[in-house]
Order: sequence, then C-alpha cells, then structure tokens
Amino acid sequence: MDKNLEIHELTLNKLMKYAISQLAIIESIEDDTEAYLESQLILSYLFQTAFINLRVNFAKYKNSFDLKKLNRLLIRRISGEPLAYITSEKYFYDLTFSVGYGVLIPRAETELLVEHGIKELNKMQIDTDKINVVDIGTGSGAIIVSIAKNTKVNSSVNFFAIDNSDYALNFCRENIKKYNLDERVTVIKSDLLDEFHLTPHLIFANLPYIEDSDMPELQKEIRISEPSNALNGGKDGLEIISGLLKQLSESIDLNKCTIILEIGINQDKNLKKIIDALLPKFNLKFINDYQKIKRIAVIKNKN
Repeated sequence: MDKNLEIHELTLNKLMKYAISQLAIIESIEDDTEAYLESQLILSYLFQTAFINLRVNFAKYKNSFDLKKLNRLLIRRISGEPLAYITSEKYFYDLTFSVGYGVLIPRAETELLVEHGIKELNKMQIDTDKINVVDIGTGSGAIIVSIAKNTKVNSSVNFFAIDNSDYALNFCRENIKKYNLDERVTVIKSDLLDEFHLTPHLIFANLPYIEDSDMPELQKEIRISEPSNALNGGKDGLEIISGLLKQLSESIDLNKCTIILEIGINQDKNLKKIIDALLPKFNLKFINDYQKIKRIAVIKNKN
C-alpha cells in the first residue's frame, strides 16, 4: 500500500491527489480541472456518497476505504473505459441518468437541444390543442426525460421515446421510471418512425452523425466502448438523418411539425441541400454551441 494512503494517515486531499496523478495520463483528459472532477466522481462512487459528504466528514467514511477497489476503478478508466460506464450514471441537464454498455453517453452539447426544445414546446402549448412530442433515437432517454421533467404537466401533451435498440430502451425505461414519468412517456421500439402511427408535432433527434471515415479517429474510450451504431452516420454523416427527413416528407402533415436535430461540424450546408430537396416548404435555422459550431438545426414550416 502507498504509505500516503494508509488508513491512519488517510485524508481526502491525499486520496484526491493520488487519483488525479493516475488520471492525468489519460489522453482525453485535457487539464487538471478535468482530472479533478473525474477524481471527485470516482471517489463518490467508491464511497457510495456525494462528494460533499466526504468533504464535510471524511472521518465517517475513511475506514471503509479499499485501495484495491480504487485501483481497479482507476485501471478501468486509464484503459479507456468511459467514466459514465464505470459509475453507471451520467449527469445531464440537472438530472442523473443511468447508462451502460449499449447506450450512447449523453453529451453536454445536447443540453442545447433540450433547452431550445423546452422553449419550443412551451410556445406550442399556447397555440395547439394536442401535441405529440417524439424523441427519435432516444438512447438513455436523456432528451425526452429532461424535456418532460422540465415542462408543466399537461394532459394534451404526449411524449414518445423511440429507439431500435433493446439495450438502449432498457436504460430509457429505467430513467423514465426513476423520474416518475411512466404515465407521461411512451416507449416504442422502432427504426425511426416505422412503428409510430400518430402525427408528430415536435420531433427531437440526436441521431448518428459521425462520418464513416472519421470513426477510426474518435477518442479511444468512445471508439472502443460506445455503440458504433449510435455514432456512425454513414459516408457524409447525414445518412440516417436524411432517411428520417425523407420519411417525414412522405408521411406527415407538414403544417404541424417542428423538427429539431443535433448535427456535426460543417454539416449545415449539406443539411440545407437535403431540406431544400425533401422539405421545400420548411425554413431551416441553426443554433451555435458554445464553440460557435452550428450544432442544432431547427426545421419549421414557412407558414
């Protein structure tokens, strides 16, 4: 055992310094702040309590410290396993979501989609009697749960979570149940809208948009751990998104639907071409993320 980590001399600061020193070698951790935050999460998971509790009264927890268990967690992380899969949860839009292998880990940039979606839904509730809100490619359910949890309960609003992966839908159902949304959110297994037979009024879709040629260049933990079918968007990154838009152009009342998508870097021009070809009566606008990248596409009828 590292002498600095012997129980009788153990402090939270020593544990943090030890964890940070181990995590610092991970390529995807860019600075000490990231290593510090990950160390907090790992220690919270190790002691099964919020980090603030460790800060307030570490003496209460230190006798349960297990260096071997900590090292196993650190080795998993250093070897390329995402932290969210190690702890089985991911913080997103002020909520904590259960995640694991077979489901995409929610990203911070997707919070922008949720934020805009809540605003859009609030507008719709003023103007529309009946609203079907659909999250396509729902994964863990982070988008639909966050939106449902952050909008007022309204019997005229129906929420639907759609995915073609049983693994993802298992996590989605768990998160829906966790936030007591069973009666508000309906889960459907479907390829895009194949099994959805109602008129969607507000669609969210964070579909795969990584170009096929870029897949080998992804960070190690993403490349080896997260499901490729939730990332790979085909040759131009827009293959699946294009499939959804084609499906929509053929099957819905175009006057009643707003579509909000997350897209990749420099995909805005190609997406506009697709919209012009498939949905010529729709306007397209983009919302930049915090890096000034056109990240969110909002597609609305011109009328």
